[in-house]
Amino acid sequence: LTGDWSSDVCSSDLHKIHGNIDLTKVDSQTKKPIPGVQFRIDGPNNYRVEKTTDDKGKIRLENLVFGEYHITELKPAEGYLANTTTHKVNIDTNGKTYNLTVENKIQSGGIEITKIDKETKKPIPGVEFNITGPEGFNKTATTNAKGVITLEDTRYGNYTIREIKPAPGYLANNNTYSLKVVEAGKRSEERRVGKE
Repeated sequence: LTGDWSSDVCSSDLHKIHGNIDLTKVDSQTKKPIPGVQFRIDGPNNYRVEKTTDDKGKIRLENLVFGEYHITELKPAEGYLANTTTHKVNIDTNGKTYNLTVENKIQSGGIEITKIDKETKKPIPGVEFNITGPEGFNKTATTNAKGVITLEDTRYGNYTIREIKPAPGYLANNNTYSLKVVEAGKRSEERRVGKE
């Protein structure tokens, strides 16, 4: 037997294994794709790249060598909280595409509407408002005894507020108002004025 035959049998094929990773970033509530999320991918042989999700919320990594890869979110899209989990993908099958879906939670805050008399500044209960916002948000609410409407856990984004029914003895305020929920845990406040 020759030395060449022995060398061929003992050689490793591990270096020939290559695979792909398809990463998809989605909203945790709506499951819609999120573009513009930045990730870092670390792997064997000092492999490191930074990629950003495309308009379909996807990153594709091709022809990756055998081994374990760590995927870390560096920067979330606007309006989302960062996902701090490091995800691991182990490429051990040649030609296989490994699918990874990572979710992000939207930032949420609160909206507070206060209805007051223009002259006396006293609160006005019983005023009905319609509030519309992101992802089809549409809610009708009425001011309480303190003239207040409070909405909790509203998604990041722009909202429109419109008075649809005044309290007895008042004229309707026909203006449409806008506000934006921009920061997790923070309440946006809009004050409304009624006329006798």
